[in-house]
Amino acid sequence: REMEAAGAAPLPRAEWAASPVTRVPRGSWRLRLQPLSEEENNSGVACYYQCGRLGEDVGSEAALRLFLRLVKQPLFDELRTRQQLGYAVSCSLRYTGRGLERVAGFQVMLLSKSYAPPHLQRAIDAYLAGVPQMFVESVSDDEYQTTRRALVTRLLEPDRTLAEAFETRWAPIEEEDFFFDRNVRLAAALEATPLADVIALARAALGYPRLLVHVFGNPHKAAFDEEDGTGATPIEECEAWRAAQDVWPSLMPGE
Repeated sequence: REMEAAGAAPLPRAEWAASPVTRVPRGSWRLRLQPLSEEENNSGVACYYQCGRLGEDVGSEAALRLFLRLVKQPLFDELRTRQQLGYAVSCSLRYTGRGLERVAGFQVMLLSKSYAPPHLQRAIDAYLAGVPQMFVESVSDDEYQTTRRALVTRLLEPDRTLAEAFETRWAPIEEEDFFFDRNVRLAAALEATPLADVIALARAALGYPRLLVHVFGNPHKAAFDEEDGTGATPIEECEAWRAAQDVWPSLMPGE
């Protein structure tokens, strides 16, 4: 009543603040950054692949999650344990944006005190190039079933605390997709995803638009202009590059 008396009304959805997601152009793009401080001795590489909008396509999300789960441990074993390139190696799913407008992607990250970004990038690319064949030759049906079952079990675990129960129910509201049964739907999609779909994704993934970020530590500054073998287009200034790119279109009415 107080709002009505003040002449207030809900802000139309079309007037809500927007946070558009940059569409990474086809090909490979690379941003190189000098050391962030005089004390910084670590170098890092972030290798991001933009897959696109999945929306309500839980089948594609299921294949992507299985792909990353199967890649994660072998990637760590090769780059961290065997080659000992750095102290932190990761491969993870990354969403940008909210709700049905979220843009899916994945990224490989490597931090190192011993090697410069060009060396790290070459090692990442050499490994990823062999992933599709690795899936064909090394992933057995038993391993695939075990991996898939583990993901399904985790998704369907009941909430153990009030905070978890709240988060389960609040997240779809905050994300504005209102898929309160997302985990159940995703679990069903995982159960229905054959290994062939994951192999197909592994083959397609290396062709997704790619953004590389190389941060140089002070011991590796001499390698700043070294060739990394990617053929990536250099980004001279981050904000100028981003402003020049298209954004993913809004799905909201009136925008």
